[in-house]
Amino acid sequence: VIVMRTLQGLSFDEVAARMERSAGAVRMLWLRAIEKFKQVYEAEGQ
Repeated sequence: VIVMRTLQGLSFDEVAARMERSAGAVRMLWLRAIEKFKQVYEAEGQ
């Protein structure tokens, strides 16, 4: 989800179509993935 949204520049609707999920589900996956990424990044930085 992060790669498709950030690097490929796809919309939530486009990602949803590729993943066969709703745009809302993709949005939640993206938010959770970003939050997890922040946690890992902060833990590695210490």
